[in-house]
Amino acid sequence: KGLREVNELCYGGAHYFHDRLLETGLFEKAFDKPFLKEFTLRSLIPVEKLQDALMLIGVFGGVEVEKGLVNFCVTEKVSRENIDAVVGYLKEQEV
Repeated sequence: KGLREVNELCYGGAHYFHDRLLETGLFEKAFDKPFLKEFTLRSLIPVEKLQDALMLIGVFGGVEVEKGLVNFCVTEKVSRENIDAVVGYLKEQEV
């Protein structure tokens, strides 16, 4: 039961974050495959700039797995409020 709950939280958070990042216009879908808690997007901004912006608010993220392709992961400890804060920060910074 506990593992199911953890996976449901991860799945919900990851899909919410995925969709919110796409809404910013700063990313594009890289793959059209199902995912649980990790996903990859194509960054339309320099990855270094993205990582620097995230680090300013204490978030390690945006691991570049291939040129322009960035991997994100959401665990059960990440709330929608956390996700909204990260997305809002990226939009404000116009990275």
